[in-house]
Amino acid sequence: MDTSIETVLMVQSIFKLPLRRLKGFLNTVFTLMRVPLKSPRYTYISNVFEERRS
Repeated sequence: MDTSIETVLMVQSIFKLPLRRLKGFLNTVFTLMRVPLKSPRYTYISNVFEERRS
């Protein structure tokens, strides 16, 4: 599985944020850390999240 998706799902399990807020949260964290990354798109995260639930 993609490292970015694993990271998103791990952070989501810790902070219990809805997936749409999680994307913005991670982008803010990356900006504050001055890391040139962006979180994956919501639809991609949502699809992987639903696949993992099944």
